[in-house]
Amino acid sequence: MQPDSFLYYVGVDGGGTHCRVRIVDANGRCCAEAQGGSANLYQQGYNALRTIEDTIAQAFTQISLAPDALPVTLARTSVGLGLAGAELPESQALIAQWQHPYSRIQVNNDAHIACLGAHSGEEGGLVIVGTGIVAWAIQHDRTIMLDGWGFPLADQGSGAWLGMRAIQESLRASDGVRPRSPLTDRILAHFGQTPRAIPGWARDAHSSDFGQFARWVVQAFENGDALAQQLVQEQAYAVGLLVQRLANLNVSRIALLGGLGPFVGTELVSHLRPLIVPAQQDPLAGALLMIRQEAKP
Repeated sequence: MQPDSFLYYVGVDGGGTHCRVRIVDANGRCCAEAQGGSANLYQQGYNALRTIEDTIAQAFTQISLAPDALPVTLARTSVGLGLAGAELPESQALIAQWQHPYSRIQVNNDAHIACLGAHSGEEGGLVIVGTGIVAWAIQHDRTIMLDGWGFPLADQGSGAWLGMRAIQESLRASDGVRPRSPLTDRILAHFGQTPRAIPGWARDAHSSDFGQFARWVVQAFENGDALAQQLVQEQAYAVGLLVQRLANLNVSRIALLGGLGPFVGTELVSHLRPLIVPAQQDPLAGALLMIRQEAKP
């Protein structure tokens, strides 16, 4: 199919917290946006792909199409997907078997589309501090990826890690080996003042489940909670290591993205802050840039 025969281009940003979709027409005009649930390929497999399809279909409901026109429209749609864990062999095998309804797809890590968007397709780097954490850079004809190993194996500094650390220290507070604080009291109350129930919860919990407690840490930090201040310092150190590594690789413009990116950026050590630049566009713009560049003859 020739590029000019595509009716629509779809950008998808899928991660552990949610799936975002943006549809533009052949002229680049935004036609619709939608948001769905978690779309983590590594953790959810085919369920993540179903979430992606459902969220794209949800976005298309905002476009005036004839009742029977959607299948034909999807067959003339080009989709660019930035998905957490897309570089893993298991994810690539899953995508290769995906019987999707679209004319063509292009898949890369969600950090890649975020980096494209942050620097409008130019060279640069970023650290995404969301449910997970990953550093990425586009430099000349190569890409650089740091961390992104996944929770709980790594992801130090991420929202899931921050939530896990808060729970760990709350358990220590329940044992009396560290002082209690409003944050530990809130977490223990959430589990019904039954600390021995927490291991059973953690056994079946996903990164997004741990990540929900990260905002509690941020709120407690803003209220002067001593434990939260300790955890945020730990987080800033972990994120700073990735920023410093990118700088050592001659990446001079680094954006901090994700739900916790702007927050932790203010806590970085002073010599790293001049490296931080605002993102020019969002990850969905990067996904669309990726797919439209690929579609050019």
